[in-house]
Amino acid sequence: MRGIITNCTENSFEIPQENLILYFYALASAIEYLHNKGIVHRDIKPENILIDSNGLARLSDVGGATLIDEDSTINSRVEGTVLYSAPEFFNGGLKNLTKKNFYKSDIWSLGVVMIELMTTKRINASNTDLQIKKKLAALNEKHDKTLIELLGKMLVHDPNQRKSASEVKLTLEVHYGDLVDGYNRGETSIENLLERRPTETFFKRLTNSIIKPMEGSLFKEGILDDGWKSKGDMKKTKRIDDKWAKYFSVDIEGFHVEAAKTSIKDVTLKDFMMDMDLRLRENRTQKIRYFALDLKNCEKITDEGATNIFSSFRSNFRSLQRLSVNFNGCKFIGDEGLKAIGAHIGANLQELTFLELDFNNCKTITNQGVKDLTLPICSNQKKLNTLGLHFYGCLGITDPAVHDFMTLVGANLQNLKKFALTLSYCEQITDQSIRDISVTLGKYVSGLHYLELNFVSCKLISDQGFEDLGIRLISNLKYLTHLDLNFGVWDKQCDQKVKDVAAHIEANFKNLPHLGLNLLDSKKVTDQGMICLIENIGNHAQKLEYLGINLSYFSRITDEGVYCLADHLGNLRSLKGIDLNFSNCKFISDDCVENLLYTIGTSLPELRHLGINLWNCKQLTDQSIRGLIVSTRKLVNLRVLDLDFDCLSSISENVIQDLSSSIRLNLKNLQLLRLNLWNCPQINKDLKELLKVLFQYVPKSQIRF
Repeated sequence: MRGIITNCTENSFEIPQENLILYFYALASAIEYLHNKGIVHRDIKPENILIDSNGLARLSDVGGATLIDEDSTINSRVEGTVLYSAPEFFNGGLKNLTKKNFYKSDIWSLGVVMIELMTTKRINASNTDLQIKKKLAALNEKHDKTLIELLGKMLVHDPNQRKSASEVKLTLEVHYGDLVDGYNRGETSIENLLERRPTETFFKRLTNSIIKPMEGSLFKEGILDDGWKSKGDMKKTKRIDDKWAKYFSVDIEGFHVEAAKTSIKDVTLKDFMMDMDLRLRENRTQKIRYFALDLKNCEKITDEGATNIFSSFRSNFRSLQRLSVNFNGCKFIGDEGLKAIGAHIGANLQELTFLELDFNNCKTITNQGVKDLTLPICSNQKKLNTLGLHFYGCLGITDPAVHDFMTLVGANLQNLKKFALTLSYCEQITDQSIRDISVTLGKYVSGLHYLELNFVSCKLISDQGFEDLGIRLISNLKYLTHLDLNFGVWDKQCDQKVKDVAAHIEANFKNLPHLGLNLLDSKKVTDQGMICLIENIGNHAQKLEYLGINLSYFSRITDEGVYCLADHLGNLRSLKGIDLNFSNCKFISDDCVENLLYTIGTSLPELRHLGINLWNCKQLTDQSIRGLIVSTRKLVNLRVLDLDFDCLSSISENVIQDLSSSIRLNLKNLQLLRLNLWNCPQINKDLKELLKVLFQYVPKSQIRF
């Protein structure tokens, strides 16, 4: 460092304040480490500070250091260099000096070094406090006021009034967090600090960084636009670098990071976030506004890993506006992890407008974890307009957690426009949770445009809960444009409940463009309930642009219900997308399925998206598929076609070939094709090769044999 000062003096050059702060912070961290170990350096001066090729300051020459313990006595003899020594070594101040304050002699020396870096001139022990204040005041025009005030509190004659190393470091973190936080990773040991090298010197901007945050939609299609969970086309454009390529891939659009290996551990995640933060710290010209991290099924990630992720958001991510993190299947994440996540989001991400957190199948989460997560988020994120929390299979969550959460939402997040909550397979959830959700959203957050509620297999929910959902919630959401209700596997679900849904559609959803209903495994619903639902949709929701109905395992649905569905789909002329799931519906015939598919093709020529799931409908034959062949000749505007024929053992090779040829000839605008022919024994090797050739023209085709 002496060479830097000499060059500045000879060439009349001033060190940039950014560099000064980084020097300052690195040295304060090293001194703090020594002091925590009971060591006083006693010879801090420019000659004992080394600067590596990456611009990182390193403290050296501890030959004159003193170890302070209970048995040691304070040595009043001046050690080191007189020009940088603290005044207590000269004026007899050591006689009344406590061992605690003896460490502060290093703080005086550090202050003198910093003044010399800023001015190329020294302040020494012979200067009075008043003289020092006058010299510091002269620096206010060129340097930040906070920096000058900190130096003034280091350069006081009375060591009792002097800042400690920890206080100096903390002050720098608080006021210059976006700059110095890159040097504060993990342990603040001097070994790690002195050996840590930034990926590029801070004298350069990160103009050639692999990671270049971009403004724009986080996902090309999906949660910010049409849907919630669909992440659209996640194009992997580049690897992060050779170091991380085996663990992660990155989508440069926004900042989407996806785990490439589910075996990653906490330490890998910690090092990755540190490295990313170091790179982003130097890219000062851009702000990170979009961040998504997908750790699905990374089963070795624990609470510590979750904490490491969100603790990195203290500085460079403060400008985040949209955040999505997926911990689905991370079974070792529990209440402690949620507490840390909530604390860091609440304290650091004040600009968030969009937040989605997925804890599906994190089965150790309890009510306490939900409370610790949601309290700081709801209390501090005043700008949130989109919130999604998913707790599928978290068996420890009960009604009180939902009550507390919804109370916070009603009190703090009244401007929400999009809300999604998953409590599927949380088997202790009862009618009380449904009432709390319905009352809060219906009364305090009535401006919702998007609503998704998932209560699959919440078997304690009864007719009363369903009635509350309709009367207290749905009837009050006058601005709703997107509704997804998933309430499958309710043992008491019957025709009356489905009719209740139908009644509220009739009363409230004449202008609703998006409706998704999941009636999965509703064993007591018959054709009568189905017909009532479909009639109300067809007659009163005529502005629908998307309709999704899941009738999987409807063991009592027959041709009568499907014929009704076909008749009323013809009334929904504005439809642009349909998803129909008839998985394992064993009492529907070829005639009704053929008629339904034919009706879709002839009545809805403007359709852009079509999904048909006939999994395990083993009674269906080629006749059903021929209805689809006719439809493909009419639906020339289709962009997405999703067909599931898994376990249709009765369909022939010829009809699959005819369908494929029709798609190839007629659907020239197709962008995405999914075709599932799993467990279809008649599909031979030659047909597989033919299908691959036929669908080469589709930008994204997924064929499963």
